[in-house]
Amino acid sequence: MEVRHLRYFLALAEEGNFTRAARSSRIAQSALSQQIARLEREVGADLFVRGPGRVTLTPAGDVLLPHAGRVVADVDAAQTALREYHGLERGHLRIGLIQTASSAFDVTETIARFHHEHPRIDVQVHNASSTKMLDELKAQRIDLAIVALGPGDVPKDLSAEVIAVDPLVAVVASSRLPVHGDAISVGHALELGPLIGFAAGTGVRRHVDAAIARSGSRAQVVFELSQATDILAFAAAGLGVAMLPETLARAAENPDLLVLPLTDCEAVHFVTLVDDPRRRSTAGNAFRALLQAHKQTDDRGHKIVLDVLTGC
Repeated sequence: MEVRHLRYFLALAEEGNFTRAARSSRIAQSALSQQIARLEREVGADLFVRGPGRVTLTPAGDVLLPHAGRVVADVDAAQTALREYHGLERGHLRIGLIQTASSAFDVTETIARFHHEHPRIDVQVHNASSTKMLDELKAQRIDLAIVALGPGDVPKDLSAEVIAVDPLVAVVASSRLPVHGDAISVGHALELGPLIGFAAGTGVRRHVDAAIARSGSRAQVVFELSQATDILAFAAAGLGVAMLPETLARAAENPDLLVLPLTDCEAVHFVTLVDDPRRRSTAGNAFRALLQAHKQTDDRGHKIVLDVLTGC
């Protein structure tokens, strides 16, 4: 049973006349008669009583009428929804976002612009650790994620594109060290006190742990916190040393904090767009394009990416 046959059936039931039904269906009257006859053969019953100049429904036609109406209405609704979906007039976009992503790259501005350009797309933003968001991507609970992981840390079946890179810096209370602008080694930074950092599983913590491993040092992790503001506050109170993305550390503008560059050129914080290329939606592609248009393009950012990818 084809949908077009049901449309012809509904048109004839409404018009009660083959000539008018053919005109409203935009087909020849002979073609309409053939299609109605084919439908009747398929259902195994006459659907219309043919009279002079007028047709009426048989009992079988009365049974089919409401069902045919619902089927055609559902098909029309589906076609409309798909047209709106492809035209970004309807749909949803679920974004996973690390809390520090906006420090190295203004994802918030991109989300706001996307919402302004596509107001009928329902945008949902969910905060979680980078590793947690990878799990949510695989479970199809989010459509894309902004994570603090390098491309090499993302599973091969997912697509990863670096949108910003920020060097890691050491942050300590200014009272712990004379003010100077020289870079220090990771090992030296750890001599300034116990480590204050994000919890294990977060992207920043992963980068910090990798830098410590490269230095051959051991870190005493005393405080594991979930908020960057708390980490900076603990460091300002002289409770230890933190290692954070430079943009995030300097944005605090706290006179009680000293921000020290690290000599390890590989000690960086990646901000990476991750999604599943097999499940990309129209809304996701539009957001991705908008994000790429606003990607970090300053000379320092490009140099950092090049240095990291070539081993400094």
